[in-house]
Amino acid sequence: MKRIGFLLGALGLAGLAILAVATREDWLDRPVLGTGRSIIIIDIDTLRADHLGHYGYERETSPSFDAFAAAATAFSWAFAQAPFTIPSQTSILTGLYPTHHGRIAVESALPDSVVPLAEMLGEAGYRTAAFVDGGYMSTEYGLGRGFDLYDDRAGGLAEIGPRVEGWLDANAAGEEPFLLLIHSYDVHTPYESSPEPYQSMFFIDGALPSAEFRAICGMEMLRVWDGRNSEEPPSLTEEQLAYLVDLYDGGIRYVDTWLGEFLAGLRERGLFDDALIVFLSDHGEEFLDHGGVMHDKLHTPVTRIPLVIKLPEQREGVEVDAVVESIDVLPTLLEAVGLRAPEGIDGESLLPLVGGRAPAGDRIAVSESPFYGRSLAVATDRHHMLISRRTKRVQLYEFRADPREQADVSAEHPELSGRLAEYALRWHDATEQAAHERKEVDGVRPATLEQLEALGYTGD
Repeated sequence: MKRIGFLLGALGLAGLAILAVATREDWLDRPVLGTGRSIIIIDIDTLRADHLGHYGYERETSPSFDAFAAAATAFSWAFAQAPFTIPSQTSILTGLYPTHHGRIAVESALPDSVVPLAEMLGEAGYRTAAFVDGGYMSTEYGLGRGFDLYDDRAGGLAEIGPRVEGWLDANAAGEEPFLLLIHSYDVHTPYESSPEPYQSMFFIDGALPSAEFRAICGMEMLRVWDGRNSEEPPSLTEEQLAYLVDLYDGGIRYVDTWLGEFLAGLRERGLFDDALIVFLSDHGEEFLDHGGVMHDKLHTPVTRIPLVIKLPEQREGVEVDAVVESIDVLPTLLEAVGLRAPEGIDGESLLPLVGGRAPAGDRIAVSESPFYGRSLAVATDRHHMLISRRTKRVQLYEFRADPREQADVSAEHPELSGRLAEYALRWHDATEQAAHERKEVDGVRPATLEQLEALGYTGD
């Protein structure tokens, strides 16, 4: 499904195929090719790629990440499958597009028929542990299935970090391989949650604005978010926008400091070299790039994500410029540790690219969202097309030359825009036919509701 003869017949769409549903039995019946090294996934929610130094940001937000990426395999153009946590995180951990795995709505849980990464590795003899920041990653949403330990007590890296260190000290000394997932909302709203000196690190003279100004900014940001679908959406002043970006960048630097300390701890424990380490995010964040804030659109400020993979014993950096997707992480990890990915997943192993080889064919990325008329996006090597399934409005961007996608060139390329739009709509119809049966969340704990409210998710 990844390539499906994407450019065959000048996007003639003849190769569109129907996906097969991969069941638990499909996976368990497959022969295990062997197990390999331990896997550590560092998943920083809401981290925008172009606010990291390795991806060209001018501020020094990420010295630890930049050093890590320079000696690993960094993907310049990795696209998330959705602009918010529930569908995107599920795609990372299942290798399936949102429409395929069925978790496109807030109230949905992981269907029983979907086999997540932790379950696959657990059946192959891996110890599995996850330390997540609660909210939409909480147990009731289903992503804890397959983990021996799924700690969703939240608390940010200040509390999650020590729990991870304790688990490593108690469980990582033996020869049995493990999967460790670390998830954090520390970059997510509210941006003011970062501790000092990080909160005010990027303000002039390191001084926070007045309390009154900060309060007004918070209210104005919510007003922009709440009014995003109005005929005349509200906006922010330049000063208010700069304040929010400063806070966001301070949060990145805070996470980056933790990352440096965590990687140093892995080295001290003798785990760094032998482990396969993945650093990524589920989506980015918008700061009026397309008139809004937070994350609900499919433009690159939200759907372009950082993705870095370090193979065991890797010493030299590799830069991969090809378009890839977050669903590619699961099959890449399985192949890297000697396991066969199940039939029916949508992702494709990136191991050849990690090894520095050129892609074997034309690669594409598909993102989808229930917002803005149930929108879809398709990224080719050069162009990024967005379409509203309800209104059929099409936008087209040359994302490499215009990484914030400020210039819609659909009028200049009507034929290409039309073909990509047709591809996206037919892709969705085909994927929907293979969708797993949707499962509703069976109640949400009060603690989870409190966490969601703290993250800014109130009302609906």
